[in-house]
Amino acid sequence: MTGALLISNSLRHNKTLIELSLGNNLIGDEGACIIASSLKENNTLEILNLENNGIGNRGVKAIVELGLMQNKMIQYLVLSENPITEIGAKSLLHCIKDTSSLKNLYLCNHTLLSIILKKVPVVDRRILRDIKSYLKVNRANNSPSELSAAKCKILLCIKENPQSLIEYMVRIREDNPDLELSLVPWILSLLCKHHDLATVNTILQQNSSCLFLRENSKEVE
Repeated sequence: MTGALLISNSLRHNKTLIELSLGNNLIGDEGACIIASSLKENNTLEILNLENNGIGNRGVKAIVELGLMQNKMIQYLVLSENPITEIGAKSLLHCIKDTSSLKNLYLCNHTLLSIILKKVPVVDRRILRDIKSYLKVNRANNSPSELSAAKCKILLCIKENPQSLIEYMVRIREDNPDLELSLVPWILSLLCKHHDLATVNTILQQNSSCLFLRENSKEVE
């Protein structure tokens, strides 16, 4: 753990390092947690290679929560040949596609471009395919504006589960008032494409938390 602590301390203060390759170093979950804790304070690292280090789900969770959700500079992450299962893979997917609320989907990581997961024991390959799909959205929208990436991910979520659009509408007011001015008209237009106006009005009337949406629905009629 001494090595991981030294690396972590260096990352906290380093202002020039772009790539860090630590493959085949037996870092383990504990070392991954230590290194991840410093990532939120680093503003230069773009490539992080942690392949074949005995990093499991606990280490991946730390990398996601302490690193990728805090650090929006890392673009390439290599985790190949680590004992990562579905739990760890879902943590990575959650990082780039958190559909639990509109706010989370907007604030999740839109700058990560690639996650390499070769030779990991993930049985459910659908999770890996989803990770690939949402990383593709990030690559297509790799710009200062994260709003476009969030919109694209919302469209993907709607395609997978049309009901999620209504759920987003219900949550948008309480989740992020500052975001609603940008997204409400767009979401209303999407709702109208999926439903006729009578159905839209019924949905809005049935959800008291959509008061702001009801007030703005006149713009799309």
